[in-house]
Amino acid sequence: MKFKPLQTIIFSSVLAITLGLAGIAVPFAQSQTFAVLHTFNYSPDGSDPSGLLIDSSGNFYGTTSGGGTLGYGTVWKLTASGTFTVLHTFNYSPEGSVPKGLNIDSSGNLYGIAAGGGTLGYGTVWKLTPSGTFTVLHTFSYSSEGSDPNGLLRDSSGNFFGTAAGGGSLGYGTVWELASTGIFTVLHTFNYSPEGSVPGSLHRDASGNFFGTATGGGTLGYGTLWELTATGTFSVLHTFSYSSDGSVPGGLNIDSAGNFYGIAAGGGSLGYGTVWKLTPSRIFTVLHTFNYSSEGSDPNGLLLDSLGNFFGTAAGGGSLGYGTVWELTPSGTFTVLHTFNYSPDGSVPGSLHRDSLGNLIGTAAGGGTLTYGAVWKR
Repeated sequence: MKFKPLQTIIFSSVLAITLGLAGIAVPFAQSQTFAVLHTFNYSPDGSDPSGLLIDSSGNFYGTTSGGGTLGYGTVWKLTASGTFTVLHTFNYSPEGSVPKGLNIDSSGNLYGIAAGGGTLGYGTVWKLTPSGTFTVLHTFSYSSEGSDPNGLLRDSSGNFFGTAAGGGSLGYGTVWELASTGIFTVLHTFNYSPEGSVPGSLHRDASGNFFGTATGGGTLGYGTLWELTATGTFSVLHTFSYSSDGSVPGGLNIDSAGNFYGIAAGGGSLGYGTVWKLTPSRIFTVLHTFNYSSEGSDPNGLLLDSLGNFFGTAAGGGSLGYGTVWELTPSGTFTVLHTFNYSPDGSVPGSLHRDSLGNLIGTAAGGGTLTYGAVWKR
């Protein structure tokens, strides 16, 4: 089976708003200045920020997995001028808890998932209008549909696609579709071995084929890279082995030639994670192995620019122990661009984005001056 060249699924306006700013089209700017744009205060802001989006006006949107006035997370906005607003606070039931996976359409409606909570306790898909109206679009049932939803995609017809990290009929997660009509369909149920368990974020090409990673399971127990075709055929493209290639794969990128790039949050020859490549002919290569003390550990948020340079974060490690921002060139040169110091920078940096000027933008799940996380710019 040959891999299909990736043409990213067309979101209603996410293509222009997020991928146009955070994708692989142009090289990154190399600003040397690090700045904290906002520090979270638990209530009312929320804690553990993630899910960052950047709109065409330079405003940031994101979620917090906890905190807020009710303790179950928030949706927030940070304007280009620095004004912070909580757009919604979650109430566990019926809305959900641990919100993430933001999408935005051309009308400014926000869509996302909640990994837990809802009336059944296993997560929801939700919508938030610019006027603040919140709607639960779907509540997960665990045994048939899955739990802890991830990786939300929305197509131009208003259909949603995603994964569930657990649950389903076999208990190891699912790939699912929620049609614009409200009809929910499980597209695939994971079986642990050989397919994997705890599937993460999702990619879809122009032919309707899905690609993703499973952070655990597979024949060796350390995760897989997989494909689910538009006709429903499931294939394992690579099984991770821990010591040589890494474990807990994620951060998937796919270039126009069909090469896969990603990170493994753990494992590798030093045990602290890797950056990897898989060609269409299934040749697997470790591009970099992390060493913890200077470079970081638990890499996240892989981005690839048009020159073949990689950028990402490491959630831990580095010279101060609180994570790093890093660059890896096509020739293999690794550079730490920033080392986090807990306060005021933050700690546990997550996925990366960039603004229209090419600056790297991200969140730190903890730390900062108030200890509940930060939004930062590099």
